Amino acid sequence: MEYQEIRNQIDEIFRRYVVKYKDGKRKILKIAVNDGWIYAVGKRCRKMAYYVPQHEYAEWESIKRYMSRPKSIDKMKDMLHKRVLNRAKKAIEMLSKSGMWDNIKGELEYFVSLPEAEQREISELLDRDSYEFYKLTFSGQKYSWVNHHFMFEQFAKDKCWKSLAWHKYDRETYTAYLQKCIEDKTNYSHGWANGYDNSVELAMKTDGIFRGWYSEEYRGCGNGHYYILLDATHAIHCEDD
Repeated sequence: MEYQEIRNQIDEIFRRYVVKYKDGKRKILKIAVNDGWIYAVGKRCRKMAYYVPQHEYAEWESIKRYMSRPKSIDKMKDMLHKRVLNRAKKAIEMLSKSGMWDNIKGELEYFVSLPEAEQREISELLDRDSYEFYKLTFSGQKYSWVNHHFMFEQFAKDKCWKSLAWHKYDRETYTAYLQKCIEDKTNYSHGWANGYDNSVELAMKTDGIFRGWYSEEYRGCGNGHYYILLDATHAIHCEDD
């Protein structure tokens, strides 16, 4: 396909399309166009897009919007509520075992204790407008008991848990050592390069709360993706910089 032919069918917002290749293969790609270029989101890089070169899209035969099978609104609401609630319970379980982030664990336990109608209200708001949920966590607002809104926002997404990107042959050793530091409530920090400039840190603060962080920064940049650590193998996204 030619650039202009593709440009006429897609816009500047990333959306999923079914791309048919000249050899008959089909792929579902999340693509957009911007400043005369076509971009696609990589399979393992949900927030990073790459430039699609001309020789690649020249092999495309056709493109059309991907339309998933419709689900009833009630079923979708049920699925969303179940997703958020189950992930909150899973996070509580991980934090209980690791002994980390007691303040966040208490917040999640409060959410789990709410009547189902209130849980559903939060889940639906997260799906509809997460920024509106964030505004309602301000002091004096409806959800002012929420101090870590990003946790709930991540629970509502398709995927929320993040694994630490250790090198393949280091993973077992470093995971075991990190687990020991968590069990002993030992302050610890370590950095390594694996695609990003990766780092992990554990710290016991003066308020008695044991905390952990994980980050993936662009090489030599100091900006990137930041997570809180729930245990030795799970993190959850909190912000990008």
